[in-house]
Amino acid sequence: PVPGERTRGVASAHAALAVWIVGGLLSLMGALSFAELAAMMPQAGGQYIYLREAYGPLVSFLCGWQFLLASQTAGISVLAVGFALYLNEFIALTPWEQKGAAAASIVLFTYINYIGVKEGGRVQSLLTGLKVAAIIALILLGYALVHGMPPAGAALAAPTGRGFLSAFGVALVSAFWAYEGWNNCTFAAGGG
Repeated sequence: PVPGERTRGVASAHAALAVWIVGGLLSLMGALSFAELAAMMPQAGGQYIYLREAYGPLVSFLCGWQFLLASQTAGISVLAVGFALYLNEFIALTPWEQKGAAAASIVLFTYINYIGVKEGGRVQSLLTGLKVAAIIALILLGYALVHGMPPAGAALAAPTGRGFLSAFGVALVSAFWAYEGWNNCTFAAGGG
């Protein structure tokens, strides 16, 4: 999900800002909870360990399979497809070439991580630096190139009641997607 498109659904700058604040606060609470759990149980495995200790081995086993078959693989797939769609903006690709580019990106990053943690860390640091630089460039360009307010006719009709709650919830899902990752560091929380 593209956060900008989803946030546009609330049709208000204040509500859009509220989406990001609520998502950030909820993510912060989750991250602090996981930090506390990691300090209490310094074992590699993250949610698997916490669920095993709280509810027993069956729940943690099912959670592990859910990670393998759904949540972790789905996130990787979404990112790969997003990469292929953005690549298509620079290089014209057929639908099959887009699928091939998405699959190739998964294979490439899997191979890099297979080579070793240091190599994976270097690639991750490089890509994170590029993302931060792109965000800073977008912010600076926004300030430099945008002048004044949008035309009066550009305002969207703001949903009300249940429609607003629905739009807010959908936008919140995108905000959570943007804040995702705080829980993954606990997979390697072993005390060594």
